[in-house]
Amino acid sequence: MKLALVGCGAAARKYYLPFLQKNKRIIEELYFIDRNVNAAVAASEFVAAGKCFSDFKEVVDRVDGAIIAVPHSLHFEITLEFLRKGRHVLCEKPLSEKPEDILTLNRESGKHGGKLCVNNTRRAFPSFSKAKEMIDAGEIGEILSIRYMEANRFAWQSDTDFYVNPTVSDKGVLLDIGAHAIDLICWWLNKEPRLIGYADDSCGGPESLVKLTAQSDNSQVFLLLNRLLELGSRFRISGTDGKLEGVLGEWKTLMLTKGNAESVLVTAKTQFKQFSDIADSIINNFIQTIMGKAKPIVTGEDVFPSIHFIDLCYQARAQKQDTACT
Repeated sequence: MKLALVGCGAAARKYYLPFLQKNKRIIEELYFIDRNVNAAVAASEFVAAGKCFSDFKEVVDRVDGAIIAVPHSLHFEITLEFLRKGRHVLCEKPLSEKPEDILTLNRESGKHGGKLCVNNTRRAFPSFSKAKEMIDAGEIGEILSIRYMEANRFAWQSDTDFYVNPTVSDKGVLLDIGAHAIDLICWWLNKEPRLIGYADDSCGGPESLVKLTAQSDNSQVFLLLNRLLELGSRFRISGTDGKLEGVLGEWKTLMLTKGNAESVLVTAKTQFKQFSDIADSIINNFIQTIMGKAKPIVTGEDVFPSIHFIDLCYQARAQKQDTACT
């Protein structure tokens, strides 16, 4: 197998390089690509393997697959190049900033045969997948509401300032953390909800605080995202026959409450012992997908509803921003 890692920054160091170091024996040729070629060299030295380049286009024709771990705005362009050559791709979330780009990527994947995997890791969290299993089994009845709050001070050690630099993008926590949160909500509901209300603190730059409401049939959705303060991160899914509650950091357990009965701790069966095991499972699935031994855990089709919803939120912001910020 011949594999490229495009982007050798913080995400690569935290998740991909440790995996590649442990599993380099299964990779015949390994390529590290970064505009800052020194970062590529450092990645190669960490893994003790691979060749280094500053331009991903130099390796497109040399590999079977590529992992894309670059700033959000570059995901679409680079993923598209690999898919058009029939290469398999694992792209970091969000797959793209625009829903029409997702449709293009899905079309090119189908046309040229390269599988498109997306690293929406939260779907692999045992607590979240257990919630999905219980919802689909009807254990809490029809969903009446989903309340999801993720509020943590931004602490990601990015090599660049693209998360907060308004000259790079005016999209912030909604595109970053919302790509996880809204994907989970769409997954639990089995559909994209309808946006009812949206507000953030942007005023022209990347937002750090988001509050929104949405509706799906008889289900109401309430979402709060905040990367300024430590307020805790948790969710509650209420149904006609019970409710599920969880804390994001406790990724193995849920609380189930039925009627007036006492809440019961539900522990998801899992082989994961630490968070890095979850990240490794996504990468290993990609390797197995390249080898034709597995199907992607999360596909481009899977994430289209959440990216479409996020785009509608930004459209709503644009419509009222002129008056809100004067």
